[in-house]
Amino acid sequence: MRPPEVVKLSTGKRILATFAVGFVALLAVLPQITVVVTSFLKTNGPLFVSGFSFDSYIAVWSMAKQSITNTFLYAVIALAIIIVLSLLGAYLIVRRKSFFTNLIDVLLMFPYVIPGAVLKGMICLDWGAFEHQAGPFVLGHADEETIRARRERIRPIWRQIQAEWMTWGAVCQATVRQLSASPVALYGLLEDGLFERDIPLPAALFAGLLWNPETDFSELLRTCAQRSDVTLY
Repeated sequence: MRPPEVVKLSTGKRILATFAVGFVALLAVLPQITVVVTSFLKTNGPLFVSGFSFDSYIAVWSMAKQSITNTFLYAVIALAIIIVLSLLGAYLIVRRKSFFTNLIDVLLMFPYVIPGAVLKGMICLDWGAFEHQAGPFVLGHADEETIRARRERIRPIWRQIQAEWMTWGAVCQATVRQLSASPVALYGLLEDGLFERDIPLPAALFAGLLWNPETDFSELLRTCAQRSDVTLY
């Protein structure tokens, strides 16, 4: 491989090049800066409030201590392996010129090439030719047999819950209105009621109430029951 050629720039060009490189570097690290700053913001449920604190870090550590430990442990182990293999590969490439050292050089370059190649391929795709999914869709993947078996297994449970909703739906609506008036948002609870397949009717009703607590319950019940993705038990 030919070493890069050093080109001496004039003072004005050096200043422009420095600003250009600095701007690109700032754009590259800006998402990380945003994540770090946001992680110290105070929260009230899923909402950000004024002020800074370590509450988010304390909560995450208490809930996922083992996962965080494993992340750093595996990262250190992987880094040690990368350093050793890189040093050995660099020594062989520089000191021993042969077909195998050239092959090692190519293999060591793959981790740098693949992300750019994938990104270029995604950009070159004709996204207008894809059929976009509209409305509810399946999160994850499961074969039809697994889905049918799970549906039959939970059918008795949802049948009982469905009967309770038919009886006490208006009371539930009043409760949801009270919850929605509080500063704690409940949008995360919409997921099971809006973005799954074979949604049980009570889950769809609950999601619909959270989405609009002021809707007429009879109209909501009729709309949810007629949805193709909602299952009546």
